[in-house]
Amino acid sequence: MDIAKALNRDHKMISVLFKQLESYCGETKSAGLKELYLKLHETLSCHAKAEERVVYKRLFTVKKQDVEFMTHESAIEHELVDKLLTELKRSVQPKNPLKWFSKLKVLREMVEHHVQEEEKYIFKYVKKNFSRLERSEMTEEFVKIKEELKTSRKLTPAYQNRRPRNQETGVAAH
Repeated sequence: MDIAKALNRDHKMISVLFKQLESYCGETKSAGLKELYLKLHETLSCHAKAEERVVYKRLFTVKKQDVEFMTHESAIEHELVDKLLTELKRSVQPKNPLKWFSKLKVLREMVEHHVQEEEKYIFKYVKKNFSRLERSEMTEEFVKIKEELKTSRKLTPAYQNRRPRNQETGVAAH
């Protein structure tokens, strides 16, 4: 499978999760809301980290200003999405549900903007400048890293998930 198809498949799943979450708008005590949000959080976080380690890592080796700029922009968008995901996670069953759902909407809009740019520019660049074999290898690596991240998140005690992590290694700070 081509890396663009693998990323696009995740993008569609994330879009579905956002729509399902928005159907809870106004509810605060639903176990389904919390479970669904945690699924979105995990899916989006693992997708972004795997994408950074596979796709962005390769794009940063390209010595073209427009590619480097586009990659930096995408990585910064990932950082902002991660911050908002973490903020939303702290209050999944909020005292002020309208504020929480407003933040969720902003998150969705940020992700949609990111996906549109990525699919319009990055996917085209990758397809044009990386061989079919390279793209296939990227897909395998992306899927492997994403699954490793999901597994490590499930095996990590909850208190460790809240500890600050080194951005390069992903290891919890002491």
